[in-house]
Amino acid sequence: MEGYRSESLKKNPSSAERTILALDTHSVIDASRILESVAGVINWVKVSSRLLFQKTESQLLIELLKDLKYSTIVDLQAIYYEHQLRKLSEASVESGFRYLSVRPGLAETVNLDSLVPSHLDKLMYLTPTLVTQIDVGDPPFLDATSLEDFVRKNIEKFHRQGLSGVITSCRELHVLSQSAKRELILIVPGIREDDIGHVLSHDNQKRKCTVAEAIEAGADYLIIGRPITAAADPRGQALRFHERILRSTKVGK
Repeated sequence: MEGYRSESLKKNPSSAERTILALDTHSVIDASRILESVAGVINWVKVSSRLLFQKTESQLLIELLKDLKYSTIVDLQAIYYEHQLRKLSEASVESGFRYLSVRPGLAETVNLDSLVPSHLDKLMYLTPTLVTQIDVGDPPFLDATSLEDFVRKNIEKFHRQGLSGVITSCRELHVLSQSAKRELILIVPGIREDDIGHVLSHDNQKRKCTVAEAIEAGADYLIIGRPITAAADPRGQALRFHERILRSTKVGK
């Protein structure tokens, strides 16, 4: 895996590319420590705009991501307003980042292609369909049918709008149309393994799935956060998840 890097998300990536590390830390120092630990094991990281652009040490983090040759998704899901999205989209492309994850509401109402000047590189947008902290029984989703219908309609809508991919639980991937499955990058969060990863004292993920379940359902990429970032040995945990992904990918063939 050492030296292997991909700059584009794609359908059916190799097992070495499938992990996206959710770098959900509060400080650039913690983020840098984890990045240095898992370098060469993980290719993709998802980093909040707060860490990348709103901290005193943010430029150091951007330089570290480039030095360690990480492919980066900028997480803008905390951004609610178009003017903020426009500003951070420009900052992202000027910093060399191509992939942005945006709130579903903004993905629906904003012309994403108009956010950056035409002379700058085009950005690729992703959006979540429904956060995995919500499950059947949480209002307004009183049954599985209502939740699945909501996710299906969102995915089809984002597909028509030309987004590059969606972030969604593996439990709803079966409701996608064949064209959406074929054309959208499918990214699954909430990955948990009972025998791998840090035991979380508080886990707010409800619609969880295992590596094998996600890959069998058709996921292209898996977002893994605290099971790696909260571990005493992030690199060791990342390697364990990689081995599980490798085995699950072989079984699925």
